[in-house]
Amino acid sequence: MEQAWRYVSGTMMGMLAFLAPVKGLVICAVVFVMIDFMTGVIASRRRASRRGGVWGFESRKAWNTVMKLAFVMLGIVLAWMIDVQILSFMKLRLA
Repeated sequence: MEQAWRYVSGTMMGMLAFLAPVKGLVICAVVFVMIDFMTGVIASRRRASRRGGVWGFESRKAWNTVMKLAFVMLGIVLAWMIDVQILSFMKLRLA
């Protein structure tokens, strides 16, 4: 178990170290997606109260936020990797 934990934590730290140059952009994207999630919950509550219904949190809809965050992160990482690894001679500064 100890060896598995070291492998997992080492892999995670390696991935985080690889993404260190785009840390600010990733943090900004996470903040904006979380703000989007919170405003969506607030809008859903208000919509339910205007209709006179009972509001309930649906985890199925919350997974849309997780997917959105994953795709945003994927876009940032891919743009950065294209900029640094593939088109490094052009110095495009995509991410």
